[in-house]
This record gives sequence, structure tokens and C-alpha cells, in this order.
Amino acid sequence: MLFFLSDALELTIASMFLAPITPLLFLFVLFIAYFVVMDVFRKRPEHEGTQIGNGHSLLVYFIRSFVLPVGLVVLVLGSIIAGWVSPTESAAVGAGGSALLIFLYRGFDLALLRDALYRTAIITGMVFFVVLSAGIFSLVFRYFGGDDIAVGLFETLGLGDFGVLVVVLTILFVLGFFIDWIEITLVSLPILLPAIAALDFSDYVGSAYLTKLWIGALIALVLQTSFLTPPFGFALFFLKGSAPPEVRMIDIYKGVVPLVIIQVVMIATVLLFPAIVTAIPIEVLDLLN
Repeated sequence: MLFFLSDALELTIASMFLAPITPLLFLFVLFIAYFVVMDVFRKRPEHEGTQIGNGHSLLVYFIRSFVLPVGLVVLVLGSIIAGWVSPTESAAVGAGGSALLIFLYRGFDLALLRDALYRTAIITGMVFFVVLSAGIFSLVFRYFGGDDIAVGLFETLGLGDFGVLVVVLTILFVLGFFIDWIEITLVSLPILLPAIAALDFSDYVGSAYLTKLWIGALIALVLQTSFLTPPFGFALFFLKGSAPPEVRMIDIYKGVVPLVIIQVVMIATVLLFPAIVTAIPIEVLDLLN
């Protein structure tokens, strides 16, 4: 998602990767706090207990299930941010690291490898098809004056820059209920980009580039909610596939509502305080340069 956004908004990949870090850390803490509070106040059957393994087994489980996978993610993203590798080369780092983890977990299987390659080819082909189709659509849209129509439509609303930005984010949020982030980023977002480009928040954020970075982070956070918003948030279907049979889809829909509300609150906070997303990219990129 961040690769596509950095390209659409003409931002560096490193800055686009760094911008959402602070909001995501806040979300991480808020989600944990929410689940802890819910667990404290929920009613438990009298026979329910908590099983805790010994220290050694917990440490092994923590390393296998958290440290190694997260370490691989940090290595892949960190190598891009530091400028050590290109995005394509980082994909090779990720694939090599994943293969190493498979051997460490003793889970290598030729059938699994074949299935992974097959699924990768299908997903890659789908993404390239969407990119190609979106490019054709954008050319036709611009050729027939779609950019001017989009800008004129928002100008007639008379909402000001903040109002237009809120409307754009709301449109993307609603689209996330029904279509995938790939289609939103490649098809719907180009329609809105002319209106976004006309916004001027330089005094509010600090500069034109930081404005684009701030808006990019806001869009990324909005698109993140599309993973959880029913009826077509695909993270919900992943959860349904791994949940016990007695957990109904409607239960998952109800359970995700507080999480979406937390995300919307975080988006509003970033909207009011741009430094939340601009501070880290400024510091890190200055350090690297």
C-alpha cells in the first residue's frame, strides 16, 4: 500500500514508510489497552483458568512467534529506509529470510513451496493487471477533462482546504467498506488527486513536501481501516477462517466496531496534529543524509 501511495503522491519510499510509524505505535498501545480492559471486565465461567507454561517454553515461543518474524519485517523495511537496497531487492531479502525461517521451523515441504510460488504468480499477475487497467483508465479520465471536473466539483462545495480533505478521506473510508485497497489506490485515488494537489497546508504543516507526506499518512491510515470494515474487510474473512466454528461472521462484525472507532479517532488526531507523522521522517532522513 505504501509503495503505491509514495508513487501516487510523488514521495520517497523511505519517508512514506516512516510517516505512519508513530500513529501505528499509538494504535498498537490503544488496541492492547482495549483488549486488556475488555478482558478484565468480561464474565468468566467458574471453571475457566489460565495455563502458563514454564519460562523456557515461553521464551522459545516468544522468539519463534514474535522476534524472528518481526525481525525479518524490520530488516526488509529498514534496509529500504536506510537506502541499502531498492524495493525490488528488499523483496529478495524478504523471500530469502522467509525461506531461512521455514528451515529453522523445520517446515520445508516441496508441495508448500510449489503452492507458494503458484499463489505468488497469481497475486503478482492480478496486481499488474490492475495497475495496467488503472493506467489506461487514468489516461482516458484526464484526456476528457476529468481532472478539471474533479477540482471544480470540490470548489463548488466551498468547504475550504480542511473541508475538502475531510471529504476526500471520508470518500476513501466509505469505499473501503466495499472494494479492496488496491482498487482504491490505483483507480479511485487518481480521480481525487487533482483536488488533493490543489490543497495548501504549507503554513499548517511546514512545507509543501511535508503536506504531501501528512496527507499520504492520513490516506494510509484510512485505507488501513478497510481491512476491518464490514462487509468486505478481508482481515475479517481471514479471522473467520481461523476462528472456531461457533464464532459467526456477525459476531466478528460486531467485535470489530470498537477497533474501527479507535482507528477513526487516531485519524482525527493526526489530522489535528501533523507533527505526529512528520517528526520521525524529518529526524531519520536528516540523520541518514
